Amino acid sequence: MLSKKMKRKVISVLLSAVMTVSSAAAVTGAVTALTEHTTVAYAAAAPSNDSYLSTAAITKGQSVTVYGVMNGTNSKVTYAYYYKKASAEKWTTAKGYSTAASVKITPAAAVDYLVRVDIKDSTGKILKKQMQLKVSPALQNQSSISGSVLQKGSSVTLKASAKGGSGTYTYAYYRKKKSAASWVTISNYSSSKTASFKPASVTDYELMIKVKDSSGAVSSKTFSLTVSDSALDKKADAVIGQIITSDMGEYDKVKAIHDWMLNNVRYDTASSKAATSYTAEGLFDTHVAVCDGYSRAFLLLCQRAGLSAVRVTGLAANSSGNTEKHAWNQVKVDGKWYNIDVTWDDPVVPDGYGDNRSYEYFLIPDSLMDLNHTAQSGKNTCSTPQPVDLLLPVLLKEEQRSIPTTTLYQNENEMKTAISNLNVKFSNTFVMLCKTTLSQQEIFDLVGDNLPQGNYRVSYGVKDWKLRDHLKVTIQIRVA
Repeated sequence: MLSKKMKRKVISVLLSAVMTVSSAAAVTGAVTALTEHTTVAYAAAAPSNDSYLSTAAITKGQSVTVYGVMNGTNSKVTYAYYYKKASAEKWTTAKGYSTAASVKITPAAAVDYLVRVDIKDSTGKILKKQMQLKVSPALQNQSSISGSVLQKGSSVTLKASAKGGSGTYTYAYYRKKKSAASWVTISNYSSSKTASFKPASVTDYELMIKVKDSSGAVSSKTFSLTVSDSALDKKADAVIGQIITSDMGEYDKVKAIHDWMLNNVRYDTASSKAATSYTAEGLFDTHVAVCDGYSRAFLLLCQRAGLSAVRVTGLAANSSGNTEKHAWNQVKVDGKWYNIDVTWDDPVVPDGYGDNRSYEYFLIPDSLMDLNHTAQSGKNTCSTPQPVDLLLPVLLKEEQRSIPTTTLYQNENEMKTAISNLNVKFSNTFVMLCKTTLSQQEIFDLVGDNLPQGNYRVSYGVKDWKLRDHLKVTIQIRVA
């Protein structure tokens, strides 16, 4: 029997031989080792519904994507998607069972919602998952400016305000001349709720305030700003004092301004036009202007009379069909916006002044204005028809002051009958106003073809009247 010391030595030698073996040949038959193996059993993971939302918070009008995810199974699965207001009992089906692994939902209300994904495997087993979605009110820009009309040398304050959206807000401020294409930054995004701007020119500006919430949603709001000077305002006020009375409504004020300009201003037809013809001040001083002067003066007069108006710039096709740069206006009357082109309502005639007023472009909708005007600057939508019912009685009465026999006919057939029944036994002048789509030449021929038989001399003429689609026929009967 080996002693303990010898046993330890033998074990030591054996262990050493095992630890230092580098090849099978070195230890063949030297040691027989018994190795014991232990097997560990792992349980398979249970299937799980791991569906999720692209985001847990949105604002009204935005969409959220719902992703269906099933882990822990190789079985073919189908997905069904549902949502409801958190306070509701019934679920709305966004998409029934299908292989679509995602669906987009756009909630209609700014409240808390619940979203559910049901996943069914090939055995019919269903796993459900319910998630919360917060829908906040849409971001609303409620910003304002301290005034829309400013004296040169003064400053305007831009005031940012918002509601809805999510998280905190930041604000940015911009400005540009109305005729300019690009914006200039007054102040970039920050937490400051106000900014100040001091215009350097007497002109029309546009201001813009942008509001951004924590989600990155942005809402913009623009404003119009007119910069004037006190000397020019005094000239406009002098005109307003002559033509506007305290009992006038907005329609009467617009007509009074329109008529004053047509009766007191003539278009500058010179080949080399004066610089003053392009300004409102020049119009008041010289009573001569081009479309720039007409539109600027009309805007100023409206503002001094308490009316809302804007100046529009763009292109217009003249009577020759040629397109040229042009300027006109829009004005609000009793809550409705209308187009008005004072320049085109002031026909160029030899004497320059007189009763040459037209109302073809007086308070008309876009459907008529857009036939030959193309705006390139900001404008309002004008959909209300021209108030012809207000214009006709006044214009007819003006004609009857000169020729009491002036009569208005609604169509050429009515006028044809009247012409054939004229009393040609006495010398007289007859004026007939007719609403018609016929040309001047066609109406001229109609008159000649329907004059009654008799022993008299006659002269007659046809020309455009003051309203669109209206012609004026003057017939002079001379009896010897």
